[in-house]
Amino acid sequence: MNFEFKQVILLLREALKINDSEAEYHSLMGVACLGLELEGLAIHHFRQAYKLKPLDPLLAHYLPFLNDDDPPFADIPRSPHPLMPSAGAEAKPDDGVSQVP
Repeated sequence: MNFEFKQVILLLREALKINDSEAEYHSLMGVACLGLELEGLAIHHFRQAYKLKPLDPLLAHYLPFLNDDDPPFADIPRSPHPLMPSAGAEAKPDDGVSQVP
């Protein structure tokens, strides 16, 4: 798993060289840094993402952990949190699709 995080960080570094004003790149870099337990660098990128786009959905999952008064950094999830469906997006019965061979 560490190899994948390192590859992601290398790719995101290149992307940030091209466009460092993309909040999503910073959010993803923060998540990748957490995967390698680089908490300080993760916080830096999350703060950059917040400056650029405070309502970034991926960033929203990590914001509570950026304040000094919050729980220890060890409690931060090490992978992205899947976005929850919006209201009215409840799952419907599969109408037998799951039984297709």
